Amino acid sequence: MDIDVQPENEDNVVDLDEHDQVSVRVNSSEFLNSDGERETFDPTEKDVRYRFGSRSVLDDGEGARPINDGEVTTTTTEDGDQQKTTKVLSLSFPVEETRLTNGDDTAWLYWEREESGKHGYSGVDTITVYGGKSSSKDLFELLRQLLGIKDGR
Repeated sequence: MDIDVQPENEDNVVDLDEHDQVSVRVNSSEFLNSDGERETFDPTEKDVRYRFGSRSVLDDGEGARPINDGEVTTTTTEDGDQQKTTKVLSLSFPVEETRLTNGDDTAWLYWEREESGKHGYSGVDTITVYGGKSSSKDLFELLRQLLGIKDGR
């Protein structure tokens, strides 16, 4: 899937301390399916069954669910001297449920084919994550650096 995290922000910044929600725009996308045939995924025509967050969280069957069914809007892109207007689905996810952490550089969106949670399609976008609590491992490593301790010595 073709997605854009924080579409109003060119750097796709997620501030864990300042943002309550993360916006994700889901664009129509065309791809080859497992039979080698062209298929189009139009998010405006699919049930809203999405999970959003880090890859490991989504692989564990977790992740943030959309706050609501989203909003269908339009976006205009330019290709040379031609403009193309398409419908897109804009979703919002609660930041806390994404389990993104400071320093993450990608975020994933999974669309589920069925209510059972069976994975359908996925999309990924680069992000910049700020804020949040540092893990105890991060704090321990910082302490080791400050004390000049290398390899436990």
